[in-house]
Amino acid sequence: MKTIAKFSGRHEQILLNDDNSFEILFIIRGIQYKTHATLPSNIDPLDVKWYCRSIAKEYRQNKLKKILRKEEW
Repeated sequence: MKTIAKFSGRHEQILLNDDNSFEILFIIRGIQYKTHATLPSNIDPLDVKWYCRSIAKEYRQNKLKKILRKEEW
């Protein structure tokens, strides 16, 4: 597996691999989280960056919600 593209957003870094998988790295409250996802087979190459960023945003929001819920108890 080789990284073929790297996107950096405001809250995340996305590494796109040659096997159509990508890794998302983001930091919440000083802790780094990492997750993996796979691109859909029918995605247009021009939409790859947008797709990866939208998935990263969703993962980050869900992770933040889980962290906040635990702190409320």
